Amino acid sequence: YLPIDEKYDPDGNEEDLAADFNANLNSNVFPDLSLVEAGFGMPAGSASLGNSVIDFEYKIDEVDLKFFYGITNKLSIGTKIPYYWLTNDVNARIDNTNATVGKNPFVPGGVAPLSVPGTTPFTTNDVQNLLGQAFGYDRIETWSGNGIGDIEVGGRYQYLKTENWRLAFTGGVRLPTGEEDGPDSLVDVAFGSGAWALLFRSNNDYTAIKNVILNATLEYDLVLPDHETVRVLDDV
Repeated sequence: YLPIDEKYDPDGNEEDLAADFNANLNSNVFPDLSLVEAGFGMPAGSASLGNSVIDFEYKIDEVDLKFFYGITNKLSIGTKIPYYWLTNDVNARIDNTNATVGKNPFVPGGVAPLSVPGTTPFTTNDVQNLLGQAFGYDRIETWSGNGIGDIEVGGRYQYLKTENWRLAFTGGVRLPTGEEDGPDSLVDVAFGSGAWALLFRSNNDYTAIKNVILNATLEYDLVLPDHETVRVLDDV
């Protein structure tokens, strides 16, 4: 695939791939900042570490290995094994131009308004560490991995073969062999869905044109109920 750096929002509009992670790092993100606001008499929501500035770019290479074996002249069995090389190039930093609070080792909790002597702005590394300490998130940095995706196995039966048409039905199963999205990582890319699925295919070949085959395949995947551990924000 070509590099991917955009996605669609819920309204179908294009936006940056990491748009959900660019925010004002105030008490809506770190609730404990509300204690700093109360302790120093700051207006609610005014304590901010700065703004997160994050860019993602997905790089995806996929190889599908397909193996088929003919049982009869009408029936065959086979499998598809996808293998992925996945990278998320991440550029993450903190813009503390508009920050109102920072680090201060001389006050309880270690956070104070920047107007308090001895207070310095949070660095990118400070915020990375804070995400891990406060929420258990992995660092937001470039991630890469490779591995097998969800394997498919099944059989195909050709129920009609004429001079102009070859029609077949394929039934199979998709196995949840691919690694799922990690709930503690904001940057990884899943290799699989984590769910079993029943696969149905109607394969239709038109062969009346010399040296040309026109194919139309109708696909239906029935994904079976499953569960996955995820993080759900108060404001999704």
